[in-house]
Amino acid sequence: MSDTTDRLAAARAAKEAKEIAAREAAAARELEVLELDGRLEQELGPRGAYFEIVETLEGPIAVKLGEAVLHTRFQASKIQDADVHEYVFPNVVHPSKEKYLEIVGRRPGVALRCANALATLYGAKANGEAGKF
Repeated sequence: MSDTTDRLAAARAAKEAKEIAAREAAAARELEVLELDGRLEQELGPRGAYFEIVETLEGPIAVKLGEAVLHTRFQASKIQDADVHEYVFPNVVHPSKEKYLEIVGRRPGVALRCANALATLYGAKANGEAGKF
């Protein structure tokens, strides 16, 4: 075999290994979401009405329906980063609050996705919205 053929075979093998690892990681994330969904449904009630799960690359974030005053305060705000934090943070039920802060520290857009999920919970739209965050 030539050097090019050897390098091509090695590159294909490396690509296949990465694809297998990616499929395994996706399966692990899906399992975590399904288990979390089942546990929270038992504790809080139906998904889409009492809690929502926001799926991220770093794992799922679950938020629960909180006190109505949080939503009212958020709607009246200018929706700055601090407002989003005050709206979402008290309602995070998974992962730990510290882990949530780490995730949004790296990926600030996740906080907005969580805020959108909460807004839907407060509005209690049809369950067809569940899982779309």
